[in-house]
Amino acid sequence: MMIRELVEVREIQGLYGPMRISERLLQRIWGRRDYSEARLRTLDGRPIRVIRTGSWNHREGPDFLDATLEIGGERVRGDVEIHFRSRNWREHGHHLDSAFSSVILHAILFPPQLDEDEAITSTGVHPPVCAMLEALDFGLEEYAEQEAVRQFCGGDDGDL
Repeated sequence: MMIRELVEVREIQGLYGPMRISERLLQRIWGRRDYSEARLRTLDGRPIRVIRTGSWNHREGPDFLDATLEIGGERVRGDVEIHFRSRNWREHGHHLDSAFSSVILHAILFPPQLDEDEAITSTGVHPPVCAMLEALDFGLEEYAEQEAVRQFCGGDDGDL
């Protein structure tokens, strides 16, 4: 069994100084549905209803497998990939990897900057994108604090 060894971590300026946020924390937020679904929308404004978050994938490939979503009233089933920024899709080589061809949502933390390329699969499909920051119920510092307490108490990194 091959477990992902690379866990991306970003340092973000918080209210009380810099803080570290891991991509795994973003995945945990998605998997727990720790956001306001009423504010979860694609970048072009379509509402997203999460019927099933998918199974958290700890191996190579998309972060959540076999998710079921309703995007703009249309029910779709496939995978969800989570990143800090839109540009991470190409930086990680997902546009060349057929394992990402069934991604139905690219969930990013920060809204894309004007010069950032959008996600595209190896088959030429542009999956819808949502910026999770706008749907979070708490500030990033609160999520990071909860994560630190969870790890301090011996939480398994693979647990939601």
